[in-house]
Amino acid sequence: MAMTIAETFSRGKTALCRLKERFLRGSREVPYPSFLWGGVIVLLSIIASFNFGVLQGREQGSKIIIETRPLTANTLGASPPGAASSSSFSTLSNLPRGGQIVASKKGTRYYLPWCGGAGRIKKANIIWFSSRQEAEKAGYKPATRCPGL
Repeated sequence: MAMTIAETFSRGKTALCRLKERFLRGSREVPYPSFLWGGVIVLLSIIASFNFGVLQGREQGSKIIIETRPLTANTLGASPPGAASSSSFSTLSNLPRGGQIVASKKGTRYYLPWCGGAGRIKKANIIWFSSRQEAEKAGYKPATRCPGL
């Protein structure tokens, strides 16, 4: 049963008129299920509270500031062997190609200096390797949860 645009418009207008009449008469008959109205109210509340928060932020003049800082390879608090000072080994750009590898004397896995597992190694147990091959020759395996290995 295909309807023309005019018929669709006329049906919609008729339905709106009936809804308006029910509303004006104070009819207790709800044309839509109550859970639908509850969902609409919740959705409108969420939108209103979000916009209120945005307005409050603008009113207070707060701005989101994104800072970019160089990643430091010396997050473990120890310098690799042969480093003159921690400042000469402070950024990732100073790392040799392929990166530095860190491991624990008591462990079996090696990490990149910025991996989470590397941060849990005690300063006294840190061993530095210049390459992955060197770490593997020493009997260490790559860490499973360290991206980039």
